[in-house]
Amino acid sequence: PTDRGKSLTDEEKAIRMREIKEKAAAPRVAELADAVRDACAQGEYKGASAAYADLKQVPHGIVPPDVFEEMLNLCSTLRMPSSAEGVFIDALTAGVEPGEEICWALVRAFERAEEKDRADKVLAYMESRGMV
Repeated sequence: PTDRGKSLTDEEKAIRMREIKEKAAAPRVAELADAVRDACAQGEYKGASAAYADLKQVPHGIVPPDVFEEMLNLCSTLRMPSSAEGVFIDALTAGVEPGEEICWALVRAFERAEEKDRADKVLAYMESRGMV
């Protein structure tokens, strides 16, 4: 009999299965992430938001952290604070710890829309994390 080593725990099996599914989703994720980046670079919100929505729906896909930043910057530029806030929440939900770039993009979005109170809340969050 061949020794197959120790059997995997249920947790190890779940981790490996998740990794396999994420790897299978990777090409579609990359394609949609590129579409978001390209549309953001062109300032095309409609195309960016459509690709972004599709990207969030990819089963077992992981949205690259820079995609959140690109979307936030676009929302800021186009003075769309509610959309920017939604992207920020998506980033948090996805487990992306918002860094300075993402936070500043959200602050700019609120300031451009003249929503000082919302901008101040983000600045307070940043201060609490030692970013400001």
